[in-house]
Amino acid sequence: MRRTKIICTLGPSTDKDDVLRQLMLTGMDVARLNFSHQTHQEQKVRVEAVKKIREELKLPIALLLDTKGPEIRLNETIAAITFQHLPSEVHSGAKILIDDGLIELRVDSCTETDILCTVVNGGNISAHKGINVPGIQLSLPFISDQDKKDIAFAVEQDFDFIAASFTRSAQDILDMRALLEKHNCNNIRIIAKIENSEGVDN
Repeated sequence: MRRTKIICTLGPSTDKDDVLRQLMLTGMDVARLNFSHQTHQEQKVRVEAVKKIREELKLPIALLLDTKGPEIRLNETIAAITFQHLPSEVHSGAKILIDDGLIELRVDSCTETDILCTVVNGGNISAHKGINVPGIQLSLPFISDQDKKDIAFAVEQDFDFIAASFTRSAQDILDMRALLEKHNCNNIRIIAKIENSEGVDN
């Protein structure tokens, strides 16, 4: 008996019906849609394709919406970041990781607007790479305005799961459940994605 569940991320390469059908026929259990990059209109086309083909094949393929979650990213052209309060929330000696930890910086000093760092592990950086600050509890809200719109979309489109990115504590999940209940939804299951040290500690 197969106990492993296969989650497949849908995107441009799976937009052809024959590709999506083959994924389902060869063992896909869950269709994951990443809401960090695509629009609702683009994702709705994929949702409808999943529903159509799973009905045709009589397969119980679940739909999973992966939220953007509380994240900090680099902006374009200079090493500017999307979270303006970071200079006041880090301290000298703190570690800043970029691009899933491939690049490591050590904080030397901060002003109201800038963070001066020493590169510990270097590499190329580009716009929109993720930033993680291990050991620091940041004041970023867990559910962003965009997440709220995405969760409403998940309810409207009858998703089975929501993957809650960068979950930091049980309260984050309770807040997401409360938001679902505001939409009169109690059947979508929430998967907590533990992606930083604060989540591990809690």
